[in-house]
Amino acid sequence: MYRDFEGRNRVEQDPAEIAESVRMAIKNLLSIRSVRSHEIAAAGMATQRSSIVAWDRRNGNPLSPVLSWQDHRRAAWLNKIRTHSEKIMDIRLHFLKERAEFGLSCKRIIAFGNTC
Repeated sequence: MYRDFEGRNRVEQDPAEIAESVRMAIKNLLSIRSVRSHEIAAAGMATQRSSIVAWDRRNGNPLSPVLSWQDHRRAAWLNKIRTHSEKIMDIRLHFLKERAEFGLSCKRIIAFGNTC
């Protein structure tokens, strides 16, 4: 994962590294004598928070780096539209929150009968 420590804005990862790590995990699994390739139907992965990458649906090639939820390159723009977030939706969008790790606004949480 690449992180711009000086500016603390850019956090991304090469999608080829992720694909290679999945390939290596499968290769390691196949090195176990009791596992055969036809027994592996799929490989899955989970991301931390809201990491995102764009893939070309025709050939599977990545179109962008993996952008981490920690990436703040567009923070100034998001802060500009934050005042309009109530107009955009009844609740504030999770990426308009000051802290990205909170996906729901207090308004939405209270609507479900919980407290903030």
